[in-house]
Amino acid sequence: IIFVLALFAACALAWESFAPGEGPFDHMSNEEFAAQYLMPLDNDVPNGPPPSFNSGEFEAKFGKHCSFDWRNEKLSKCVGDIRGQGKCGSCWAHATTEFLSDRYCIATGGEDHVTFAPQYSVDCANKTWEAEGCDGAETQTNLYWLEEFGMVSEECYPYFSGETETNGTCHSDTCVDGSQAKKYYPKKGSTKLYFNYTNTEIAEDIMHNGPLYFSMVVFGDFKAYKGGVYYPIDYTALGTHAVKCLGWGYDDKHSSYYWICANSWTEAWGEQGFFRIGFNNFVGYKAGSLSMEG
Repeated sequence: IIFVLALFAACALAWESFAPGEGPFDHMSNEEFAAQYLMPLDNDVPNGPPPSFNSGEFEAKFGKHCSFDWRNEKLSKCVGDIRGQGKCGSCWAHATTEFLSDRYCIATGGEDHVTFAPQYSVDCANKTWEAEGCDGAETQTNLYWLEEFGMVSEECYPYFSGETETNGTCHSDTCVDGSQAKKYYPKKGSTKLYFNYTNTEIAEDIMHNGPLYFSMVVFGDFKAYKGGVYYPIDYTALGTHAVKCLGWGYDDKHSSYYWICANSWTEAWGEQGFFRIGFNNFVGYKAGSLSMEG
């Protein structure tokens, strides 16, 4: 009872949770939810707490109480639709292919927006590359795999693991209709991994090159998130998760900066599939990016 009261009190001050019975995951226990939608805590292993935030450095670069959101920019059409990973721990494949889809569109000046196929990664990246399909992956290693083997379009290689709950057989050179698959490759050597970084570095990468991916520890209250700026209340670690982040903003009420991110749990969750989270509440997170050529 005390926890429930604390949860609703905190939500009233910071973020909004779904009313009991209304959330898309209310019917699931934490264990069921983690098994179907998250990666185990031993996948995408965190590197400890995020770096301390230097507001002076950040504001010197971007301005006081600044904000940036690719959805509000000239190339806003390059921000892909919210997708649903379904009952498969394939967030790693969604987050990486989705940020690269956006970056490819941005690199072409909005002329070519190809939705890349997470199923291609789920089926074809293997344990050699620290990937285990619906059982998760080391997301940063997956960036090197994408740099080496490229991507194909969703039209060529549609997503189905959310329903089957397992990966399929890899067919890396052909589409489902038997036609030759067109490959899209990031720039060689452009993989950038963020471990000991500053928020300023990541914000610069987002602003100049497009969205990137974050890995995060998911806590017990995150599945109930409906809107607002998320600050964890229940610190029960359920698993790890990868998401696409596309900007940042400033929370006047809490005098805190936050990231703006896209999840892969459909538009029924969060702010129509998006969420906002305090800079230093991605506990144990790391990030990565690749560059695309138009």
